[in-house]
This record gives sequence, C-alpha cells and structure tokens, in this order.
Amino acid sequence: MSPLLSSLFSLFLICVINSKVITNKSLRHQLPFTHAVHPEATLPFIDYCNYFSYPVESHRVTTQDGYILTLNRIQRKYSSISPNLPVVLLMHGLLDSSDGAVINDESKSPAFMLANLGYDVWSGNARGNKYSRSHVKYDPDNDREFWDFSWDDIAAYDLPVFFDYVTKATGQQKIDYMGHSQGTTVMFAALADKNPVVTQHLGKFIALGPVAYVFHQSSKPMQILSDSRLLDLLNYLNLDEFSPSDWLQKSVGKIICAQFGNICVDLLGSFSDADPSRDNMERADVFVGHFPSGTSLKNVYKWQQEILVDAFQKFDYGAEENLRRYGQTVPPPYNLGNIEHKVYLFSASEDLLSNPTDVQRLKDELKDAELKIYPKMGHLTFMVGQDMSFMNDVILALQEK
Repeated sequence: MSPLLSSLFSLFLICVINSKVITNKSLRHQLPFTHAVHPEATLPFIDYCNYFSYPVESHRVTTQDGYILTLNRIQRKYSSISPNLPVVLLMHGLLDSSDGAVINDESKSPAFMLANLGYDVWSGNARGNKYSRSHVKYDPDNDREFWDFSWDDIAAYDLPVFFDYVTKATGQQKIDYMGHSQGTTVMFAALADKNPVVTQHLGKFIALGPVAYVFHQSSKPMQILSDSRLLDLLNYLNLDEFSPSDWLQKSVGKIICAQFGNICVDLLGSFSDADPSRDNMERADVFVGHFPSGTSLKNVYKWQQEILVDAFQKFDYGAEENLRRYGQTVPPPYNLGNIEHKVYLFSASEDLLSNPTDVQRLKDELKDAELKIYPKMGHLTFMVGQDMSFMNDVILALQEK
C-alpha cells in the first residue's frame, strides 16, 4: 500500500476507534489550550535538540540481521559532548521513538532532565520506526521482508547492538538502561534469554510502565485489535507498516491539536490513557507531531497474541512453523526467573496498558525487583506528565550503590 493510502487508512482507523471508545468524560472538558503551533512541533530529533541548545549526535548501527538503526545522543544544555560521563540508554515504547523522551516541556522531559544532571544520554530507535527504516538488503517501501519482525527481534538484535556500540563509543563497560512500555518488554526478553552482550553490559534497569503480561490491560483500542479480524484485514491489504510517521500526521495533526485541543486529547486518550488532569496536553500538537513513529504489523500481531494467551512468550507461528523454528509446537516462554539483575519497577495506578495486577505478577516472578506505584498517573504520564516528580526516584535508583 502506498504511503498516502497508508496514511489515510491510519487516519480512518483512528477516527473509527475514537468514535467507539471515548468513555472518559474528563477528556471532554473544554480545555483552554487553543494556541499557535509550537515551533518545535514537528522538528526531527537532531533539530529539536539543537532548537533547545543541547549538544546532540546521531549514530547509525547495523544489527546482525541487517537492520540499520539510529542511536541519538545528548548531554547537558549549552555544553559540548564530553567523555567519561555516566551513561544512560533510553528505549521507547510501541509506536514511539527517541522523540518520546524530549517532547514534554523542556524542564519535564526525561532525556533533558538526565542530561542536565550530568548524564551521557543515548536514545535507541527500534527497527521500523521513522529513524530506523533502513536495511542492508531490503527496501521498507517495496520489500515485505523488511517488516517481518516483532519485539522478539528487537530484544534479540537491536538491544545487543545498542549496548555493544555505546560501550565502545563511551568506554563505559556498564550502561544504565531506562525503558518505557515496550522498551521494558524487550529488556525483560533479552535478560530472560540471557543475551550475553546485554547481560554483560547492563548496569541499572529502570522500567517505566513495565510490560511483560498484558492480560488485564483495559486499553479499548488494544481490546478491539485483540477481539476482531482487523489485523487480518490490514494484512490482506498488504499494510505491513503499522501507523507510520507521515505528512498527514505532521501537517494536519499538529494544526488540529493546536487549534482544536479537545479533539486531539480525545484521539490520544483513545489510544492510551492520556488525561488532561495529569498529562501535559497543552503540548498535544508536539506529541502528535512526533507520535506515532511506526512499527510492523507483525509486531502488533505479537501484542494481540500476548493479550489472548495471557503469556510472556515468543511469537506464535502455528504448530508446524513453531516446530521448525523452536523445536516444539508451542512457542517457548520467556522465563523471568532467569533474570539476575535487580529491576526497578515504576508503575502507575491508572495505567490502562501496564495494569498494576499484571505488574505485580511480573514482580512476583522476578528474583530481585523493587516496585513503586504512583497514584494519579497513567501510561503516558511517565513521558508527558504535568508532574514528573517520579524522576526523583529514578535518579535515586541510578545513584544507588
């Protein structure tokens, strides 16, 4: 399907889902944030950081299976890139990118907060998002093979190459890691599989909105995807790229969000749990200018499977293909008991995707985990909250001996 048709279909899908699932009346409040479009609303990561006077670099790395990924790096405002600083690697959630950690107000954006505290902040971009749409062999616009991946592959290939590259670039042998949503999932998977590069170089593991099990999630769009044949329809239409970043989002979305804030809040709220009472929706045009950033349809199928089977396991290809790939007819589980690292779990009481019940189950299966639950926060609040004081606990965890 052409990028234009893909864009139009994505917009249609958003509207259909939005018309069915808006139930939170707080999202219907008349919010006083009609304003001019923020000048940084659609700036790509490098330009965005330059706009706010942060030293920034972009690095390209190639995975063992040929995907060319982008790693972005920032340090303290008004400085220059310096060696020998403590390193933190950030990893985004589903449909997000490295942009997610900088699009809140500057003083509230996790990446900027860490950089201004003296950290060397690296942000990964998973295969298939707008910054990682390249491959040594496949063209994402013409070759369906490019989109034949799920978060299993991000865990097995993307994380190791990120850790290997950052340790060599910085000389630091231990890299602290902060993931959000799917960014935690891939780390749980890599550690459960005892990936040698990741286990060797991982320092602290900060998990924001941690996701392994999703049986109790109550995100209406995710429920619609899991209960219907919608994904099969998209597959029939050869729509291998799911919710790509495109001109429609950048041009129309930012204007709608600047001038008609309530509509934008409804759209964001329908996909996750954005709520103007806790999230910084005055910047909705910036959020929509950078999100979604795209993934593969197969990756969304993977999340559908996780919801339906109530398990943390590898992709289910069906009995015959499972036998060929895994040597058994059912996909093997990720054994969380294999994880030796301490995990700092940061959970939100109002999180629709990372439900506290599922997070507690995750904690119970980990050998060493510390859980903090924050009231009046949702899944998106970890990135775009009005109150980002939970970051004080993140810093304490990073500094813990």
